[in-house]
Amino acid sequence: MRKIGLVVAAALAAACGSRQGAAPAGGGGAQVASGGAPATAPVQGGDGPLTEADCVQLIDHILDLGLARQRREKKPEEVATEEQVAQIRARMHQQQVGECLRGYDRAAWRCAMAATTEEALGACDQASAAPAPPK
Repeated sequence: MRKIGLVVAAALAAACGSRQGAAPAGGGGAQVASGGAPATAPVQGGDGPLTEADCVQLIDHILDLGLARQRREKKPEEVATEEQVAQIRARMHQQQVGECLRGYDRAAWRCAMAATTEEALGACDQASAAPAPPK
């Protein structure tokens, strides 16, 4: 999960280098609630292995967390435009869904989907990286 989050953060940072008079980004994935936190739909998902739809939802959520931070911390002209966000979203879906399907379990997905900040997402990374307790 950390890798997907880092890739998304890097893509957002790169996209914000040059706005050339574009309008501020307004959406794409989840809507942003007051305070800049994404207003994410309740976590669904089954109990089995992750599906492609689960992974798309996860990638969108991570991207939305990064955008929420940008909107809180940066000037509007430094935040990715809707067009840039759409391009990043499409590229992340293409590049990261396979890794998500191979590398993440349902528990890590639920933790990440429940995260409302990048810090909480990082805690999911720490938890999923911890060795399993002996049986």
